[in-house]
Amino acid sequence: MAKLTKNYGLKKPEGKDAYDIDAMVGANMEIIDAELHKISAPAFVQAANRDPLTTGSTHATLFGLIKKWFADLGTAAFKNVGTSSAEVAAGSHIHSAFGICTTPTVTYGNLKFCDLHGFVPSAGALVAVHFVNAATSSNFSNLIINVSYSGDYPIISPTTGNVFKIAEGTTVLLMFDGAQWIIVSEMSV
Repeated sequence: MAKLTKNYGLKKPEGKDAYDIDAMVGANMEIIDAELHKISAPAFVQAANRDPLTTGSTHATLFGLIKKWFADLGTAAFKNVGTSSAEVAAGSHIHSAFGICTTPTVTYGNLKFCDLHGFVPSAGALVAVHFVNAATSSNFSNLIINVSYSGDYPIISPTTGNVFKIAEGTTVLLMFDGAQWIIVSEMSV
């Protein structure tokens, strides 16, 4: 009796089996054709959350996650990255910058400061912040960062929500969505 392959259920006869090669090949070709069509024209819907892309995900899952990120970024996803306040004010660029947070671990509770001269955050702005000291919430509430005295906004993880700690020596890429700073990636050194 023919066995079926693990992933696609293709018919695989054993050495002693009598089989109709035309029927078996035809049935296997139909399965292969249907599976190739799924890959070449994946049906997908926008994901509910901004989860990270992971290896091994299906095309439909990946495209759904990417669609969610673009939808949440809005028009900022398609702007150029600027480095001056004038470019951002003109509306044709989003702002990006690099800063260092030296706020001591226990000072100011869960509020951290990062001064970037001339930085004006707007939706879609990107900031890479290097935390010299560990950033730890002292009262189990979300970590908050104030970038260039623009206001106190929470730091949010797209996978876990609230962020209570960032390790000493970690550089975090943050994206501003107008109400919070979302961790895009982080790297420890």
